[in-house]
Amino acid sequence: MIPSNPQRYLETQVMTASRERLLLMLYDGALRFCEQARQALEAKDIERSHESLIQAQRIVIELWGAVSPQADPELSRNLGSLYGFLYLRLVHANVQKDPVALQDAVRIFGVLRQAWAEASEKIRLAQTTSSLQVQG
Repeated sequence: MIPSNPQRYLETQVMTASRERLLLMLYDGALRFCEQARQALEAKDIERSHESLIQAQRIVIELWGAVSPQADPELSRNLGSLYGFLYLRLVHANVQKDPVALQDAVRIFGVLRQAWAEASEKIRLAQTTSSLQVQG
């Protein structure tokens, strides 16, 4: 079933999602914008590729801002460095219209998304196990 108001549906999804789900949604969005940019570059649609890459860059900034150094300082530094590199690849892809830089970004987003999906599943399983132990 297709929602009658897709914008409202998306807002509801975001407002009710767990932190883990929100991060997956950001990675999915970044991958979607990168794919749109790739298609636009192939079609020589410079404006559309620019807009898509700007959206992907905004997502990286959002992800970067969500890094919490209090939890694990070393991991936070490494993730921050990775987001910085990812951002620079997206900017390079945008300015130079470079499909190789865009592919680099897609590869990194894919690895990060996969890692976060696996971590999210472990978190979900741990919460389920903990909940069952409390009930039992």
